[in-house]
Amino acid sequence: YPASDPYISQETMESIYLGQKQEAIDYQPDFDKGAKVVDLHPGMLATWPVNGPHRIENFGDLSVSLVMEYFQPHAFVRFGEMYANGILRRRFGKIGKPARHTGLRAITKATLGFGFKALKLAKKIERPRYLEFEVDPASPTGKREIEPRLRDF
Repeated sequence: YPASDPYISQETMESIYLGQKQEAIDYQPDFDKGAKVVDLHPGMLATWPVNGPHRIENFGDLSVSLVMEYFQPHAFVRFGEMYANGILRRRFGKIGKPARHTGLRAITKATLGFGFKALKLAKKIERPRYLEFEVDPASPTGKREIEPRLRDF
């Protein structure tokens, strides 16, 4: 889905960057009208733009995925700028001009954002993550359900 309203708002992205909201957003069936649908087959991969909401629908019993995250310089500027916007919105109710992620103003705001982060001005929420199954090659589904437990990594 596009990384914009109505799929994800600027304020929601700021909350995610601040660690105050889980990455999951509320799905609305109408979102599918604006979605790019890709049917993947073994050996294929999918990517999407930074902050682009996405939904994965598995049709088989087992799906193995590898999640990779990397940052290019403009992504660091984006992070810092969104972080600063989030703090400014929560402290003063407004952020001025929307994030642009390029130019001197963006770099200045990103620097401010990294300063805010170093000062720990945003209170993060603790997000427990649970393990719910283990890989089991002997099982017909390739997995074995377990009693949910907190991940220790």
